[in-house]
Amino acid sequence: MKNIILWAASLFALAANAQEVRKIVPNPTLAEGIVYRLPAAVVEVEVTATCTTTQAGRYAAYAEKLLALKDVPTENQTVWNIDKIELSVSGVADTARTFTIVPSKEQPAVWLSPDNILLSINREPEPLETPAAPAVQFEEKPLTSAPIMTEEMLRAGSVARQAEAAAAQIFRIRESRMALLTGEADNRPADGQGLQLVLGQLQQQEEAYTALFTGESSVRTVQRTFSYRPREANSKGETLFRFSKRFGLVDDDDLSGTPYYITVDLLEDNRSTPVVEGKREKGVVYLLPGKARVAVCLNGKSLVEGVFQMGQFGREVQLPNSYFTGKRAGSATFHPVNGSIKTYEQ
Repeated sequence: MKNIILWAASLFALAANAQEVRKIVPNPTLAEGIVYRLPAAVVEVEVTATCTTTQAGRYAAYAEKLLALKDVPTENQTVWNIDKIELSVSGVADTARTFTIVPSKEQPAVWLSPDNILLSINREPEPLETPAAPAVQFEEKPLTSAPIMTEEMLRAGSVARQAEAAAAQIFRIRESRMALLTGEADNRPADGQGLQLVLGQLQQQEEAYTALFTGESSVRTVQRTFSYRPREANSKGETLFRFSKRFGLVDDDDLSGTPYYITVDLLEDNRSTPVVEGKREKGVVYLLPGKARVAVCLNGKSLVEGVFQMGQFGREVQLPNSYFTGKRAGSATFHPVNGSIKTYEQ
């Protein structure tokens, strides 16, 4: 999958522990100067999918006849659904935009990200956001619990008679609950808390016996994050991931999954001729970023979209070194995602 990375959980763990910024203090002996980079935007697509696994009930064939329940599953099945797709952007160092602050006696203090993105000058930057975990699974317990087999059910000579005994037990539970609610029960709890406890137990028993007809279900939720770095001005459709109702998120070459595409439409192109990598500048370089609309599409229909500022479609702008030196030295912070200037104070 071109330009697309499914970040592994182990890599995320390392990245999450490496979000501390680095401060480089004035030092005219630095022969190489302070080397920094500007950021390029990476689109983060978080997909939340739910897997519902249903185990058919032992007496599913008798559900309609005995309990008037229709359309109950008669065989085991697994169904995946996409619940939510969310877009965000993060910044990565653009090696094609590498610059140097020339060493001098009045060299300013500079803060860089772990991958050398320029964050601030002469003032401490805001803490970097920790990236979201790329793959998370939330396990939920089955919705029902195993019922207690009554003596009548155990002594039944056929599956049909077992089903009849189970249905009879359900109706007895319902009658008991109704008697409690109407005050006709002989052993009705004296206080409200005790009554609620007994009613809750009856509800659990009914659900357990009903599950013999309707089946049991369990739910599992999975979150995965896909990263996509736009490089072309306009991308009309590149496969981001594949999804199957039966198997969930599958590999790129697994044709059982339907492709979901990502598109990029450039709304504002601020690019100019790129500066040669490693060029030593007289000023501090930052970006006037471009703007692009990103969408995730299925069958030609946009499911979710957003408009983001992106450094890779931006123009390089300079602030003179004199802005950050001398008695009236100023300070500045820069956006770690799109490379623009956030604040400048003198």
